[in-house]
Amino acid sequence: MSLKSGIGKKDTKMRIRAFPVTMDERYVNSIWELLKNAIQEIQKKNNGGLSFEELYRNAYTMVLHKHGEMLYKGLRHVVTDHLVIKVHMVTRCTRIPQGCDISADLDFFQGRS
Repeated sequence: MSLKSGIGKKDTKMRIRAFPVTMDERYVNSIWELLKNAIQEIQKKNNGGLSFEELYRNAYTMVLHKHGEMLYKGLRHVVTDHLVIKVHMVTRCTRIPQGCDISADLDFFQGRS
């Protein structure tokens, strides 16, 4: 008894559907807000209630659905704001006069000058 492959079968091509790349903007924004709040909690050293697996999954989902630039720019913005405020808290005690407006510095560090 011989087995011959392909007898009685049509030549069909297997088609793989593309992964859907569109996400609802409201969902993307809600993921970013969750990540932003988590980053701010980590910066305050208050990360006891955070699930790092969930945060990783949400960041991965944003990148997978072509929102990596939004994630990167948002992260850069949050970290820059935090660092500028920390620097001003430290230097205010030594050389910056009271009533100093740090909004111009924030704009400068975020590339909005």
